[in-house]
Amino acid sequence: MGNRSAIGGCCRDCKERFPACHDVCATYLAAKAEHDEKKAKIREAKTKQKDIDGYHYDQVAKLKKHIDWHGRR
Repeated sequence: MGNRSAIGGCCRDCKERFPACHDVCATYLAAKAEHDEKKAKIREAKTKQKDIDGYHYDQVAKLKKHIDWHGRR
């Protein structure tokens, strides 16, 4: 299922580890919740930045079209 050490490192070298322990391990579930919260904040920031970049791109495209149209008269 992948390397669980990326999520807080709580599973690596764990003495109490057993198959599917991440379903019930309180330490892992807490680390995963924190990890998911961080990922959600990053995803939200990327979405906001993408919206801003898209808006600026549209404004520049409109301005270029306006300049080209008025410059050809």
